[in-house]
Amino acid sequence: LLETCRRQPQKIRFVFSSSLAVYGGTLPECVTDTTALTPRSSYGAQKAACELLVNDYTRKGYVDGLALRLPTICVRPGKPNRAASSFVSAIIREPLQGETTVCPVSESLRLWISSPATVI
Repeated sequence: LLETCRRQPQKIRFVFSSSLAVYGGTLPECVTDTTALTPRSSYGAQKAACELLVNDYTRKGYVDGLALRLPTICVRPGKPNRAASSFVSAIIREPLQGETTVCPVSESLRLWISSPATVI
């Protein structure tokens, strides 16, 4: 996609949908443009690699690019999937359906979440 955008006669605005997974574990109190990317999953590593490519194409003037790190989207309908963040939907969805669920993270974990209607 970046190469196709680069070959256009006008500079293209390129927005890459990324994730907080680029930071892996514990986040610092304030995340800035200089916060190191430290992914701990293949998903996070792929997002980080794409962010670096977008940044490089932007630095070279090929595109007007940015990475937009979206929040965890909840409540997803249906059964939980294998995504590391699927528990977020489960801890909201299952109790509303009268089912029990397990919250697999510490009570002190800060989550950045949004509903599909808010993000879209």
